[in-house]
Amino acid sequence: MIDNSAKIHKSAKIAQNVTIGANVVIGEDVEIGEGSNIIANCYIEHTKIGKRCTISPFSTIGTAPQDLSYNGEKTKVIIGDDTIIKENVTIHRASSSGDLTTRIGNKCLLMVGFKFPNTFLYLHFYLSIKLVFSKQIKIILKEP
Repeated sequence: MIDNSAKIHKSAKIAQNVTIGANVVIGEDVEIGEGSNIIANCYIEHTKIGKRCTISPFSTIGTAPQDLSYNGEKTKVIIGDDTIIKENVTIHRASSSGDLTTRIGNKCLLMVGFKFPNTFLYLHFYLSIKLVFSKQIKIILKEP
């Protein structure tokens, strides 16, 4: 079911049995996997969402990285199957390095208010399977 107030870009690919709530904006270059639930007031662009994911209200996913070295490269976010993203979570696209992708694995739980940074400088970031993050966790990325 797609709420009448949702705005969906013509390039978006939405699988069967997906629920999209009120005031959701699905921007350019988005794929949503079967059985996923995008609850009200989310903004999503340049993102591939796996099967059976839940994206809670006021989450922002796939916006440009907060990195001054980013020059508009085609970057993206990939979220694995069965992942739960709670209210007010922010996930930025990758910077201009690596494979240009911010990845969240399968069966992860990103709790209320978690801010997942873009990838910094020439690093890229991957959250593995079955991870749980909450608001007060700070991720510090160091050069290898």
